[in-house]
Amino acid sequence: MEKYNCYHSKDEVLKENVNCEAYCNNLSAEEKAMVPFLSFPIIKACNFSCIYCGRDGEATGSSTDCVSLDLLKDLVAIAQNQQIQKFRITGGEPFLHNNIADILEFFNSVGCYTLINTNGSMIMDYSYTIDRLDPRNMKFAISLDSLYEDRFNCIARPHQSESMFKKVMAGVEFLSSRGFLLRINMVVGTHNYDEVYGMIKFCQDHHCDLKLLDIVSVPVPFGERCDFFRDLTPLEKEFEKKCDRIISHAYTKSFGVPCIKYQFGATSVTVKNGSKGTHYDRDGICCDCSFFPCHEGLYDIFALSDGRICPCRWTEEQAFEKPEDQLKFLIEAFQRAKFFVGINKIGFDMKKRYDLL
Repeated sequence: MEKYNCYHSKDEVLKENVNCEAYCNNLSAEEKAMVPFLSFPIIKACNFSCIYCGRDGEATGSSTDCVSLDLLKDLVAIAQNQQIQKFRITGGEPFLHNNIADILEFFNSVGCYTLINTNGSMIMDYSYTIDRLDPRNMKFAISLDSLYEDRFNCIARPHQSESMFKKVMAGVEFLSSRGFLLRINMVVGTHNYDEVYGMIKFCQDHHCDLKLLDIVSVPVPFGERCDFFRDLTPLEKEFEKKCDRIISHAYTKSFGVPCIKYQFGATSVTVKNGSKGTHYDRDGICCDCSFFPCHEGLYDIFALSDGRICPCRWTEEQAFEKPEDQLKFLIEAFQRAKFFVGINKIGFDMKKRYDLL
């Protein structure tokens, strides 16, 4: 079984921070043929109410609250037939799913790369299940925006704030000690910009990577959270001078917002900076989208809990009734997507989805 990080085997060391248009438009034949990964927002419920997050998180567009294990198995089989080899489990908070133990054991048996996005608050409740997984292919990304408990509570707004921060930290320690912790996800804004270098040190101490994300209009309008926004461009310029080396992120050369990885010791820091532009199928599925342009574009395909397979968190309309036909259609759309710079300027405010309220 291949190790998880082989998924980044096409990444390469760069001499300097590159021009995004050249970075994304000069693709090898192998990069052009890259297949997007498939995300499963398995449940709408969450025990946090983060200040930057939309209702139901990445499960916003689903008409059902959670996915069944049987449907998951069917969709994974269909995806594997389409050469998809990486899956992502997200929510809401996936550990609130009643069958999360069975879901994790199923993905472990599949043998593909699987990344679980979680806020980390329930990791210790399922430590026995996690210990039975294969850490080479089952990895976790924990959303953590502050290393200070009072600030953590102000940002995450956990439904039960008492000791929740300590539970998250215990989850981080456990996953790190077992080799399951791939990275920390940190949404950076005015509320925690001063903590970035502290978080890098935290990740170095826990032998994991870090992903920094800015606040954008997905899946609710930017205007509702504009007071929290902080442009990450100056931070990237600092990183270019301070890091040990700069590494490409081959996947984002083809899909979504182009990212660069900055290496600080053994820790890789990926920056998702929405001001750079993103990939769209402007002559295809994006051309009729009433929410175009968005800040994320075509990054990963979503398999919703109601069985629909969607190109993003904004568009759930199906072009084909059969999921295998819909998935094939979306893979082809992703592969012909083009990078457009400047089309999604920071501060662009998408319309509100009243059908999801």
